[in-house]
Amino acid sequence: MRRLVVVASALLLAASLTGCGASGSNVGTTAAQGHPALSDGEVSYDEYQAAVRAYSSCLEDAGYKLIVHDEENQTIQFSVPGGAVESGVDANCYDDEFAEVDATWQIAHIDTSESARILRTCLEGLGITPGESYDEMTKQLSDSGNDPSACSAYS
Repeated sequence: MRRLVVVASALLLAASLTGCGASGSNVGTTAAQGHPALSDGEVSYDEYQAAVRAYSSCLEDAGYKLIVHDEENQTIQFSVPGGAVESGVDANCYDDEFAEVDATWQIAHIDTSESARILRTCLEGLGITPGESYDEMTKQLSDSGNDPSACSAYS
């Protein structure tokens, strides 16, 4: 669940900072520099699943097991053992094996994501007819004078 919240927050940030990557992170690098799955600029579902398996294998090599909960909108919901996070193994494995692919995949599917569903429900709760895309809905929320915290009750 922590990863879902982090990724949802990252997607909000990515929507406003398209093309920017965090220092020390592979996210935001060009396809020529980054993960092989991005060589054509897109991530297929098979490539997404392969990157999840590589991330999971990396954790397992360090003695931790990725806990897969569910899949929604062709996005795998998972959690990571606390020890993997505390030791830094999770961050290393995620950055090396999955970060670029995960971010690219989730941004490509943002309009049908859980974040979009929450935003759509939030806008309706505020009496605003939601737009078609995630970008339209985030603009509607901003234009209405609300910030994302207004939607916390809808998650």
